[in-house]
Amino acid sequence: MNFFYARKIRPYHQRARMRHILRYFLVTWILGILFVGHSPAQPISEEIREIIKNAPSAQNYPQAGALILFDRLKLTVHPDGNTVSERHLLVKIFTDRGKENFGDIICRYDGKRERAVVEVARTFRPDGTVVQCEKDAISDVSAPEVASASAYSNAMQKVVTFPAVEKNAVLEYRCKILPQEEKRGLLKKLLSLFFKDREDKYFWRTVTFQGEEPILEKSFTLVLPQGKKFSYLVQNGDIKPEVSHQGSNVLYTWKVNQVEQIIREPDMPNLAEIVPRLLVTSADSWATVGDWINRKFSPRAKADKRLRKQVVELTTGRNSPEEKIKEIFLYVTTKIRTVHLSLGAAGYSPNSSAEVYRNKYGDCRDKAVLLVAMLGAAGVEACPALVNRSEVPVVPKVPGPHQFDHLIVAVPQQDGTFLWLDPTAENCRYGYLPAEEQGTEALVLLPQGSRLTKTPVVSPQDNGSMNYLEITLNEEGDIHGTLRCELNGYFDYRVRSLLKDKTPKELKLYFESAASTISQGTQLIDYSLSDLKNLTEPASIGLCFRCEKYAVVEDRVMLLELPSVPFGFANMPICVNLPQRKYDILVPSVMEFSYHIDIKPPEGYRVSYHPPKTLIDNSIASFSIDCVEDSGRTIFIRKLVLKKRRVPSADYAKAKNGFDQAEMPQNNLIVLERQ
Repeated sequence: MNFFYARKIRPYHQRARMRHILRYFLVTWILGILFVGHSPAQPISEEIREIIKNAPSAQNYPQAGALILFDRLKLTVHPDGNTVSERHLLVKIFTDRGKENFGDIICRYDGKRERAVVEVARTFRPDGTVVQCEKDAISDVSAPEVASASAYSNAMQKVVTFPAVEKNAVLEYRCKILPQEEKRGLLKKLLSLFFKDREDKYFWRTVTFQGEEPILEKSFTLVLPQGKKFSYLVQNGDIKPEVSHQGSNVLYTWKVNQVEQIIREPDMPNLAEIVPRLLVTSADSWATVGDWINRKFSPRAKADKRLRKQVVELTTGRNSPEEKIKEIFLYVTTKIRTVHLSLGAAGYSPNSSAEVYRNKYGDCRDKAVLLVAMLGAAGVEACPALVNRSEVPVVPKVPGPHQFDHLIVAVPQQDGTFLWLDPTAENCRYGYLPAEEQGTEALVLLPQGSRLTKTPVVSPQDNGSMNYLEITLNEEGDIHGTLRCELNGYFDYRVRSLLKDKTPKELKLYFESAASTISQGTQLIDYSLSDLKNLTEPASIGLCFRCEKYAVVEDRVMLLELPSVPFGFANMPICVNLPQRKYDILVPSVMEFSYHIDIKPPEGYRVSYHPPKTLIDNSIASFSIDCVEDSGRTIFIRKLVLKKRRVPSADYAKAKNGFDQAEMPQNNLIVLERQ
């Protein structure tokens, strides 16, 4: 009997029942789509009404864009190790800055392991009316960094766009991140009853208690089963936990009130280094953390047949380990596209090296696993290393991967040190570790166990910007100039980041714009640049220009203001314009800037004034000026060396003095007199 015939003879009431069941499942499916991750409007508690009623006005906080009435965070750890994260936020908007910062709230989560549910999203308008957030204003989208990388589709974010956001409105937001319901077959469910999941489950969190807006109340509550062990540390503050009990759980609550806002200064350290900060972890040691990550990493760092063939092609004729490392590193760095995703944003397990090789793209985890696998296939031992690029010091007493945001590769050397390789540093010359990864703690995952160490720091000379300008003057004050910039280290990285991928037309426009900063009406004659895609050669830039009436001519006197280097990437990236500072200065690296200007005056002119010889040298920086006469030419030499990355606010005057001297008019002026 075929299906169609059987359907014909089925009794009517059976067909009607089947239609009813199908209709029920169809409606349920549609409602599930409409309301996934969103709960219906919740009642307004008396506490919320009272807080909003008594909320201070903008007059009490003239520097604030918004006032955080409360920000309550909660982490619940269940007996099986699963966790639930919650956030309940109530914020009052004062200015357009507040609208910009809180009008859209984004919650990141790992879509493979977690799901985000928005329980409350509404706006209390100044007139007392309440506007609920529409369903289509709450969405789950991929993180923008992975838009063109489907391998990281689990890096998700829940976006809530609030309605009716205006000055003096109050926004309420409550969201939970829950474990993703695992889809298991019957056999897997039966096996799970008898065999425990081998995956060890730990928790770790970092919570800051101060930010760029004032806070009336902020708290973090940790809910643990009775007897669950953990460790914690509070930095930059004395915040004690309040301990309470709720059934079989123990609650630890850290809470602050009336917290003033941070007013940012240029080049200040990361906020997490300055503000009160809580770190919690259930890991008992760094060895535990390293073993946990290594179990995710090592099985995926195996080279398959195709990968081994690629390694042979790259290393044929390369006999030394150094040559093999260089060729393989350059291949992974330049041929595998980098997806800029912070460590942990899509979990800690990389894709397999074979999959990364096939995709031809990867984040820090995947490019590291590919590099380790390829080096291993070439007979070179290499291992992953976690580093922190946010420049916040790692706290050894609270072990956990949450203190790191990046993964690189360490190659052990015979002297016990490491060769550090970052295959995501596609704009760095080979052998140079990015500045933000220098001098930072690193957790190296060695086969014999994890090791917490520090990455090396280069000297100022290895971060050098050497600039040479030749100027020819005529009697009308016109100048013809040829500038050459030789860059290494951090400056090399800056120029590659800016110019490496520009088209010829874009490059011409850039150099025309740069020439125009020398003076109004400057004409670009020619420009040159080294092959910035070649990561084995140093970067150099050339510029040839002409400018009419650049020098001021008055009777027998000519005033020549020395041109500054017209490229931002070749100048020191440090701000010393403030008269005083509250916070330290933290620059990317120690560095050296030098500027040699060779001036050929018009026939019959000689130099009657040049900047005086100057030397300022202290523990923070050194600054020098020298001027010499040589065969009718004047050679001006200026050098500025920054000896420390961090300039304490107490020593700010020392650094400022050197930079101020460099910018003084009398130190940038040449006076010529006609004989």
